[in-house]
Amino acid sequence: MKTRRGLVSNSSSSSFLVVFPRKPKGIEEVHEYLYNNAEGSINYYNDEHMSYRAISERVFNDTLNLRKASKKEITEEFSTQWYHAKYDIETKIKRGTDPVELMFSMGIDNADSIGKMIEVCRESVLLDDQHRREQSNLRRKYGYKVDGYLEEEDTTDEYKEENRLLEQKHFDARHKIWNKEQKIIKEIASDEADKWIEDHKDWWYTVLGYADEDNQGILEHGDIFRHIEHMVISHH
Repeated sequence: MKTRRGLVSNSSSSSFLVVFPRKPKGIEEVHEYLYNNAEGSINYYNDEHMSYRAISERVFNDTLNLRKASKKEITEEFSTQWYHAKYDIETKIKRGTDPVELMFSMGIDNADSIGKMIEVCRESVLLDDQHRREQSNLRRKYGYKVDGYLEEEDTTDEYKEENRLLEQKHFDARHKIWNKEQKIIKEIASDEADKWIEDHKDWWYTVLGYADEDNQGILEHGDIFRHIEHMVISHH
């Protein structure tokens, strides 16, 4: 296990934007911040536990060589949140959720940018629906089953060429939407990072990363920062 800045490739990992009154100078100071000097432990799935003091020591060691998080690093964390949110928005659109309801569910601090995000998600959903219809129509044209996997050796050269052109058209359109999504997410995340920094200008904050491996699930899933201000960003 190690701390990190940015994404890792583990099957389960999270980053934590944690806030302290100042950069901790020792294990005892972290123990005071996290658990008010109390003794105890956190259990995880009944077969793993870690004492408050051990957690405090780990967190102190992980922050020891870190600096206060930069705007770039904070923006990256907010961007990750919004990439996850994008899929939730698309799911709600597929279910027919009203755009106004969607807007309020995402918050109104960045209403203009969130509105753009909803619209580009709607564009993505409509594009995929159109692509599925075009795939079905192409299969019908050549007498193939609409659903199910087609073995390439069982299809004609004419179908393969038309299907290749269809997939290329969809890829090009999807790439344009992806670029729009990236631009909007960057805009929203940058605005949120600016607000975070302004709201915490008198505090010390940094990004810690933990992954559910090497029997360290407590650090990721044990809510070890429950008593201080923090934000969890899942990278699952």
